[in-house]
Amino acid sequence: SEDKPTLLVCWWTTIFCAVLILLRIAGRFVRTERLFREDKVAALALVPLFLRMGCVHVVLIYGTNNVDLNGVEVTAEDIRRREIGSKLVLVSRVLYAAT
Repeated sequence: SEDKPTLLVCWWTTIFCAVLILLRIAGRFVRTERLFREDKVAALALVPLFLRMGCVHVVLIYGTNNVDLNGVEVTAEDIRRREIGSKLVLVSRVLYAAT
């Protein structure tokens, strides 16, 4: 429940960016009736944008191993999820650079 506001804002921002990219492409297509190379590149930027948000979603749900859990009972499943979350942080950073 603590991650829901952050998750909502992340998805809202991602969708807002996607809409801006799509409006730009649609506006250019309406004006010139063709798509230029930079329009296609902008459209391709949507792929890493949404892949990154998928990774961030999992990271926020699973958590990472960068946390102090003294006095908290941690199961093997919790450790596995935190390991997955930590690995996806790196993937999301690469996808951020790709965007």
